[in-house]
Amino acid sequence: MAKYLAQIIVMGAQVVGRAFARALRQEFAASRAAADARGRAGHQSAAASNLSGLSLQEAQQILNVSKLSPEEIQ
Repeated sequence: MAKYLAQIIVMGAQVVGRAFARALRQEFAASRAAADARGRAGHQSAAASNLSGLSLQEAQQILNVSKLSPEEIQ
């Protein structure tokens, strides 16, 4: 009886371990895909927001500017 109980516990732990490993791999893949998508959004805007601490959208919202045109900027 104890032998079967031990086998059930070991098999259950293996199933949970495999499921956890698969979920972890999927999470890493999703995280990598999200990072790639953010990277394609534009290196220039990322550099600007790192310098000022504000994203372009936040700055537009603070200044009440809906669209940016070169004439208005200069």
